[in-house]
Amino acid sequence: MTKNDAKAVDSDDLIAIVGMAVRVPGAENLDELWRLSVEGRDAVTRYNAPADVSADEYVPAIAEVSRLKEFDAEFFGMTPREARQTDPQHRIFLEESWHALEDAGLDPDRFDGDVAVFGSCAANAYIYLNVIPDPELATDIMLHPAVIQANDKDYMPVRAAYKLDLTGPAIAVQTACSSSLVGVVEAMDALLEYRCDAALVGGVSVKLPAGKGYRYVEGGFHSRTGYCRPFTAVADGTVFGTGAGVVVLRRLADALEDGDRVHAVLRGGAINNDGGERMTFTAPSVTGQTAVLAEALARADVDPDSVDLIEAHGTGTRLGDPIEIAAIDAAYGDRDTRLHPLHVSALKGSVGHLLAASGIVGLIRTALAVEHAVIPPVLGADDVNPIILASRTGAVFCQRAVPWPERESARRAGISSFGIGGTNAHVIIEQAPAALDIVLTGLDELIQTASTEQLARIAGTLAHRRRAFPYRACALAHPGCHPEWTRTGAAFAGHRESGTDEISRWLAGKDVELPVPQPDRVADLPQYPFSGPVLWAGSATASDAVLSESRAGAAAELDAGGEDPTRVEDEVADMWSLLLGEELTDRSEHFLDQGGDSLTIAQLVTRIHERFPVRLDFADVMDHASVVEIAALVRERMQESDGTGSAL
Repeated sequence: MTKNDAKAVDSDDLIAIVGMAVRVPGAENLDELWRLSVEGRDAVTRYNAPADVSADEYVPAIAEVSRLKEFDAEFFGMTPREARQTDPQHRIFLEESWHALEDAGLDPDRFDGDVAVFGSCAANAYIYLNVIPDPELATDIMLHPAVIQANDKDYMPVRAAYKLDLTGPAIAVQTACSSSLVGVVEAMDALLEYRCDAALVGGVSVKLPAGKGYRYVEGGFHSRTGYCRPFTAVADGTVFGTGAGVVVLRRLADALEDGDRVHAVLRGGAINNDGGERMTFTAPSVTGQTAVLAEALARADVDPDSVDLIEAHGTGTRLGDPIEIAAIDAAYGDRDTRLHPLHVSALKGSVGHLLAASGIVGLIRTALAVEHAVIPPVLGADDVNPIILASRTGAVFCQRAVPWPERESARRAGISSFGIGGTNAHVIIEQAPAALDIVLTGLDELIQTASTEQLARIAGTLAHRRRAFPYRACALAHPGCHPEWTRTGAAFAGHRESGTDEISRWLAGKDVELPVPQPDRVADLPQYPFSGPVLWAGSATASDAVLSESRAGAAAELDAGGEDPTRVEDEVADMWSLLLGEELTDRSEHFLDQGGDSLTIAQLVTRIHERFPVRLDFADVMDHASVVEIAALVRERMQESDGTGSAL
């Protein structure tokens, strides 16, 4: 389907990410990946080059994962010999697929439906570097096809289907670096066409030989310095590495009905190829990249200006990076046409280029960003590529993690992955549904069985007798129809007589009178679905009560102008303890190591603002990520604003 054929997205056309698993350099799981992201750490290992190797040719940089050589063969019903002769990419894919199913709460034995597998892997070096040289296994190659089946890419997804007892389509998706994100788009289509009821989608790359750097070749893709720094002035190539990611997808309506946890929602995606109008087979194309971004936006039916973040392909090459930014500006708007900043990030700066796994890992990191409402930084963003700076780009490259911009519409992001040879993929995601979706689900059922008279009452009651909230939706309806809802952030396309302009302004959050008559009688409609944590007197723990009393006492002393320098620290410690729900044992420990996350950290900032006359941002907290450090910063800021320099 071309962009001209793209149809508007209906609520039944949305796909939920209900499970995720990841293993990349510096991160064994989702929590560790998120911490790596918000801290802006570089997980690539560097060491001194061997004495017998030319320093001009050899780059001692490694992007590896832990437990590369270990594998729980017994768990997957494999003999030790079978496991030894199996490509480690197949083995890691099995493990991460299992973890993703666990994260989704999906047991294939009890799931009522077919689960598909879309799997991608990089070129297999294991059979040449490890299996063939092994005297015990080498004899099997000619005698047993099982060795080939354990190493060829075609068998990775079908092996997973066999070992995990999955009965949907099992398909190998191989388009070089874009493989796993192409697999996501293919899986979305398979779900919407009811060829499966859930889908495992993932990719894996294992760089061998393990524990060694690489030989630099002038004019190649590798970085001469051993650092991948996308979109920066010092970008000189990429560092290829080992990693894997897997997601579990379901139709959103099914996921909500079954009570699944939804990490994020896939609104739409697109795939294309650059074709032949480029300098070389490996060269990127502005035209091709722009087209795939534009088609994904059309399929998702969203305004480009409603998207706040792009997880870019971002390989860190001086030619490729400016081309990608030019395509983003063409599809999403530059600084002259956008109303809101467009943040651009690239995980490759932290974990290297994971080849067939890079797209899925980028999707997982972006889903976490949408879920946590935080924009990740770009390593080296203090020195942006001058070619990019000279353009009218609307891209913003954050040096530190920052809170997601406040919007009346859902948080949205785009993810790109481009393969050598020209196969491009782009998907649009948004935050998981909230109360609005629950209300709309209830309205769907009413509208489908309502008469013309009842529809008029429903519309009139909603327009004139219910409060309008920031998140809004509307639909043209007639008896027996399934309403197609247009939500906040999207343009309303109705009939001329339907008052399209007023409705579009209302969807944008304006206080306007909707072109709907007053109801002759109030309709019986779904009520607001209240939800929230337990807030009940007497349910707090004894330690909570002690902490609350201590906080009140410390506040009174501070108001009295006391000179004790530990007073601010005590208050901050009590705030943090209350947020965690437990007493602190080490005030110098990192917030994330104590069980905190971006939400609790943001709540801490709010409480500090309410209590002290200082202003902190998310980056301040991440740079001073313990009670001791943040309390010292608060005292410092208070002294600066007071101008006395006295201790607090």
